[in-house]
Amino acid sequence: MHKKLLFLALLSVLWWSAGQASRAQENEKTFSQVTGKKLLEYTWGPPRPEFVMENIREMEKWPFEGTIMRPFFGSGQVFNSEVFAKHTQLISSQFDKYKPIESSKLTDNFMAMYAASTMDWFSDDDWKLVSEHTRLVAKGARLTNCAGIMFDPEPYGFNPWIYKNQKHAKEKSLEEYIAKVRQRGREFMNAIQSEFPNAKILFFFYYQQAYHASSHPDQKVREATLANLPRNDYLLLMPFVNGMLEAAMDGIRLIDGNEHAYSNSSAEDFYRQYWVMHKGAQIYVPAELKQKFIEHNRAANSLYIDGLMGVGLGDMPTWAREMTEEERWKWFEHNLHYALKTTDEYVWFYGEKITWWTEGNAELNPKRGQMTEVINKVKKQLMNDEKLGYTMKETVQEARQKAEGRKASLAAKIKPKTATAAKLQTPLTIDGQLGEAAYQELPWLDEFVNFADTPGKPTASTRAWVGYDDENLYLAFQSNEPQMASLVVHDNDIWMGETIDFSILLPGELPRSHNSKYFHLILNPNNKRYNRIQQGTLDTDDEFKVNWKSAVAKNATGWTAEIALPWKEMGFGPMAAGKKVHLNLARHRKASANEFTSWSQYAHRFQEPENFGVIELKAAGDR
Repeated sequence: MHKKLLFLALLSVLWWSAGQASRAQENEKTFSQVTGKKLLEYTWGPPRPEFVMENIREMEKWPFEGTIMRPFFGSGQVFNSEVFAKHTQLISSQFDKYKPIESSKLTDNFMAMYAASTMDWFSDDDWKLVSEHTRLVAKGARLTNCAGIMFDPEPYGFNPWIYKNQKHAKEKSLEEYIAKVRQRGREFMNAIQSEFPNAKILFFFYYQQAYHASSHPDQKVREATLANLPRNDYLLLMPFVNGMLEAAMDGIRLIDGNEHAYSNSSAEDFYRQYWVMHKGAQIYVPAELKQKFIEHNRAANSLYIDGLMGVGLGDMPTWAREMTEEERWKWFEHNLHYALKTTDEYVWFYGEKITWWTEGNAELNPKRGQMTEVINKVKKQLMNDEKLGYTMKETVQEARQKAEGRKASLAAKIKPKTATAAKLQTPLTIDGQLGEAAYQELPWLDEFVNFADTPGKPTASTRAWVGYDDENLYLAFQSNEPQMASLVVHDNDIWMGETIDFSILLPGELPRSHNSKYFHLILNPNNKRYNRIQQGTLDTDDEFKVNWKSAVAKNATGWTAEIALPWKEMGFGPMAAGKKVHLNLARHRKASANEFTSWSQYAHRFQEPENFGVIELKAAGDR
């Protein structure tokens, strides 16, 4: 009898212990295991797969389930057929070195693809290159155990989605382009799933983008609206994703990343966008694909963490800078809470200055620790089904109003610079050396000053020089740098690193107007270049056709640059004494920290044509 009682007691203890272990296991489940929701990190300058392979254990300490990686060669620009044709072997060979990324925490990494384009939609030769490049990137994603592909439709180059800018737009109708682009969407999807048949494809935006432009019930009205948008036209994106959806196999998921959530300020914003991503956006899906859309489409969310913290570039961070530190943290918590509540699976963080994987920003990176605390707090709220308990709508609205007032006040204080440029007797040799006599004989412009929203003086001096002859406008820059060993230079997205930035108002455009068009050019210390025609802060539909020359030189104390811009190609008539050119010259200094300066003072960004200075041309010999 005693033995039987002892056995029963032992059995009871074992049963109790097993129950305790089961409950402990349940309590130890991660947020993503309980909710099925995950955080992704995406930074301005994503890590290469090689970096992630080498640093995965260090990366696991941060509160993410995945990161977005970018191949080094080719940069994931799969529509850039010219680069792929020139460097096929170099781009291809990097994927052979990729190995599986094994992690119990960073389980949902993505490989990046971008839409900057040199291809012709109607060129089968171009599309053989695009398809091959796409297959390689998809292969790289599969080899590194990625959850899928990130595709950013924003082009950062020639825009493949603008019908009227396409190579054959004059001889081929919109209907012909829509049919061809839908065909290419099928080919693009087939290229991905040939290597990665169960890929998740995370778009930063897609159908929702068009819905925001027009949700008119008449298809022709919707198409006309998209075709006539003044800027950022995404008309051809719709048939492209329709083609992708048409070709998608059972294992494929198409995810709307909802970039529109960056500046949300209420729960209603998130719930409304969730409805649009699943229901409203179906207006752009052909009837024969609607059921397939329901099966394959998923909704995600985004957080622009620099903006929420008030440390980024542009208007949204300006609002956040009008908040208190406590209000900014509450806005971050608020948006994270509702982003996670209204996503099917993913919320992706976008950061420019606040980075997670490297220690490059000593001033801002400490915010990562506090952000981690808030992230864990929000995860606990949602796991326990707790309410947030406050709103941010009024706080954000008040901050916006303050920012607009401050912007107007800054604008009233800025006095655009004026200067003269003498006509040269002989053309400059563009070699970056600044050795010609003209640089000693003719005056330089005033030294650059900080943007108006940044107090104090620059920590490194920059000055520029302007001259001209009958053929060219000449610019020269002398950028001093006391920390040359720490200079940060990027050869792909060159604006991320050390650059000079110069903008020239197009002929006939209204001076001192934010809506005027201008040439926007950027040059880095490796002589890598960027050029666009912009209007305000956005690219225009106008093609940039100026064949400008540049050269740079580095030394122990900084770097120099020379530029020649042909008058005729810029659209200017014969240039003579008395004529005026509206322009501005600026620098993004990137060594131990970021510093933004300009000759004619900007308020808070490079794209401010209303704050350009004026250069008056003088005759040869005049000073």
